Amino acid sequence: MECLVTTCSRDKRPDHGPLPALERYLSNRINFVAAESARLGLPLLIFSAKYGLLRPREPIHYYNLKLDWDQVSAMARKLASQLRAYGVTALHFYGWPQGTDGWGSYHKALRQACTFENVRFNFVACNIPD
Repeated sequence: MECLVTTCSRDKRPDHGPLPALERYLSNRINFVAAESARLGLPLLIFSAKYGLLRPREPIHYYNLKLDWDQVSAMARKLASQLRAYGVTALHFYGWPQGTDGWGSYHKALRQACTFENVRFNFVACNIPD
């Protein structure tokens, strides 16, 4: 399966209890990629520093966490397992370039996971601010 992925966002709805990931994250970028996903007819996954890969309707609780460099290897293994479980064969990662502050660890974890699972990786620059 080919899919689109983008990262979670710092801004989140603070509601108590679980909300679907697409409703929890307050992000113009995520909304743009969700629209692209619908337009292209490809599934969307959201890369969360806490949960790994999420489906848009997957319910999640509020959290405040970013992916630090010392967590990249463990996260890459988790992502690889999720890619395998979802049957992902090609991943189009929509986000800011790797050199952008705060984005490098997400790039590295996704690239490592794709390498582990022999998943084709494609980066799509999506410089839409959250």
